[in-house]
Amino acid sequence: MGNGSGFAHSVKVTQASGMVSVQAGCSVDEALALMRDRATVQGQTLDQIAEGVLDRRIRFGEEP
Repeated sequence: MGNGSGFAHSVKVTQASGMVSVQAGCSVDEALALMRDRATVQGQTLDQIAEGVLDRRIRFGEEP
């Protein structure tokens, strides 16, 4: 089972990276890197960050 490592990503990570791409105005690959960085900083998995993005609890590109 994957925990965000490797090349295969869950559907939710793929969907969330598309949303982050739009929010941050960057490529999907860059969005995935942003999500990975946030997961590392916050001590969460990539899937947890993706869930937050999909639930609209986490946003990128618009810091208050």
